[in-house]
Amino acid sequence: MMNDRVRFRIAGLLVALLTACSSTSTSTTTIERVTNPDELKPLAFLSAGEVSRRDIEARLGVPWSTYEERRIVIYHLNQLAEPIRRAERNSNLHLVIVYAKDDRVQRWSLVQTDRPK
Repeated sequence: MMNDRVRFRIAGLLVALLTACSSTSTSTTTIERVTNPDELKPLAFLSAGEVSRRDIEARLGVPWSTYEERRIVIYHLNQLAEPIRRAERNSNLHLVIVYAKDDRVQRWSLVQTDRPK
């Protein structure tokens, strides 16, 4: 039951993110979850249950946005290469992290939004 609630909330956050990032033109924005293991290697340190918020913030800094009393955070990333760098401005790579009550990673996803040129 808890997992369904978390999934619903993450989906809602992603919809809100897309709405906020969309332009007023008729162009469409697509969201795609990054699943290629080679691309995800720089994020291998994000093992669920093992990595704490403190560890992540030491590595990536303050998240771009937070939801549900900082339980869900989103980082905008420049690229997926070592070292991972947080984007100072909006980017098309979004790392979504859900923390458990003990401030350890419960789950995470990397999504990419592509905007037509």
